Amino acid sequence: MTTDADRQAPNDPPVTPFNLGEVLQRSVEITLRHRVLWVYGVLLALFSGDCARVPGNSFDINRDQEGQMSQALQSIDSQTALVWGTAIVAVVLVVLIGLMLLGNWATGSLLGGVHMVSMEGHTSFRSATEQGRLNFWRLLLLGLISLAIVTAVILPTAATIVLSIAVNPVFLITLCLWGPLLLIVLLLLSLVVTIAQIHVVLDEAGPIASLRFSWSFLRRHAGDIALVWLVNDLAVGCSVGCALSAVAGLAAVPAVIGFLINPAVGMLLLIPAALGALVVVFLAGIAQVFHRAVWVLSYERLRDWDQQAELGPVVP
Repeated sequence: MTTDADRQAPNDPPVTPFNLGEVLQRSVEITLRHRVLWVYGVLLALFSGDCARVPGNSFDINRDQEGQMSQALQSIDSQTALVWGTAIVAVVLVVLIGLMLLGNWATGSLLGGVHMVSMEGHTSFRSATEQGRLNFWRLLLLGLISLAIVTAVILPTAATIVLSIAVNPVFLITLCLWGPLLLIVLLLLSLVVTIAQIHVVLDEAGPIASLRFSWSFLRRHAGDIALVWLVNDLAVGCSVGCALSAVAGLAAVPAVIGFLINPAVGMLLLIPAALGALVVVFLAGIAQVFHRAVWVLSYERLRDWDQQAELGPVVP
């Protein structure tokens, strides 16, 4: 019977099982020692929406204020409203596209930077940024393809639920059946896209090829990838997200109370709230570096396992 030792090349290190504890420890070291990666983590926390979001605050409007707003809106003619509406929509679209492009570049830079640290022991802002530039269009196309897939999955489900609302029993049955199924499908898509992004950056693959490879990779290492997701995304990710959201909420409490007392006081207290939000974004960026490092290192370990296992027995 051929053993793992027989299947490796003479100069290769011995094949070792995937060790998540080692990956987590190495990810912590990369996150703390290579602070240049924090730049890209903060950009992802700001523009990708992956980390904790600062919760918004809503204020009640009394009837007098509501009437004043209604009169102001009625005083605007339709042509002016159309011009302003078009301008606002155009500005929002430009901003969203810009944020998407910047987040896409930051993703490539962070993944490439972590890989360079793993392989060479060091990285720099210039070299990591170059990785983001080289992989920009492939990652962007991958993101657009994955967005189209998610839309194709969600729209039929949403249409089914909307059509079944008319009959309550059918709606409940549909919700119970399609809800968990949709969550599972979206989770699988998220894992496939995560692995595909890493494959694009580390192996210079095209978006379609990376998606195919990612699905095959996911099926081949389903148990290990599920463990990484449970620890990295669910346990650590949710804990950090909840903690940062709580910090952001506490920082906003004085401003909310200040607005209820006096708008001028509320505006003044927005300063510490904004500082708290900046701290939250900074910490969320560091968490992003750790999160991506875990996935990159896990991918490298599992890919190396595959490559060594495919060498076959060594011929003397």
